[in-house]
Amino acid sequence: MASKNSLTSSPMYYRLRPTPVLEGVYDIRRSELAARWLSGRPISDALPNPIELELDDRFGTRMADIFIRGILVMSDRLVAALHRAGVTNLQTFPAVLTDSQRGLRLPGFQAVQILGRIKAADPNESIAHDPDDIGRDVVGFHKLVIDPKAARGALMFRLLESASTIIVHEQVKRELDKEQWQFVSVHPTDENPDPLDLENWAADFREVLQLQAKAKAKAKTPSKPRSTARQNQATAKTKRPTRKPATTTHATKPASKTKRATPKPKAPSRTKVGARKKPSPAARRPRGKR
Repeated sequence: MASKNSLTSSPMYYRLRPTPVLEGVYDIRRSELAARWLSGRPISDALPNPIELELDDRFGTRMADIFIRGILVMSDRLVAALHRAGVTNLQTFPAVLTDSQRGLRLPGFQAVQILGRIKAADPNESIAHDPDDIGRDVVGFHKLVIDPKAARGALMFRLLESASTIIVHEQVKRELDKEQWQFVSVHPTDENPDPLDLENWAADFREVLQLQAKAKAKAKTPSKPRSTARQNQATAKTKRPTRKPATTTHATKPASKTKRATPKPKAPSRTKVGARKKPSPAARRPRGKR
């Protein structure tokens, strides 16, 4: 017999997302496919079969059953569980996850397009995260409460106010609770899952951010000495020509002075060498006599 609460109360809605734990888990690099995976509309583009998605091992190499980086990717068994729960608005495409560094090709996954976006956030109870004051497409929520009347009993959909937010009905949650999933979180929408009931999650996340900051700093440090070395070389090259003219100008100044002064002593020497000497009075011959 159904409980009184289940008969009288409105259905509960939950948020479906990867467990917010980065330590030890694969991620997927953002795909360059042109299909609009957040639009909620059917994808009619010709896509590769299967779609190959590159894994990102920055945080580890453990596999998850759900990825949401650009394209929503789920394991085959998670898609099968959603179908068993009665979800019918999924468009799926075979996918293979690859790790080229390790030579891995992992089938058993599907790229998933959720058809339909619903404006279902209760404006009176929800607290939107809208830093740019857009007012239309909200980035996220500090607190999210779903209006069951607006949801109209949908089992799974994306929010119109926030396309990255995936909502599932309590009927879906009951089906998912029957199995163990790798890094899949289904929690009430008005509950802040960061962190969940996982010990040291916040510390791990801070450590990951610190490692990323250190890696960025290391990547930038080699470029600085190179640039300064190049600048030093450039300045040295520019300084060397300026010094040489400076020394030559100092050398030419005294040279110019000597050139101006030298004609005076050289003039008599030229007259001594080139002019005829005047004979002494004793050596002179009287005119007309030989």
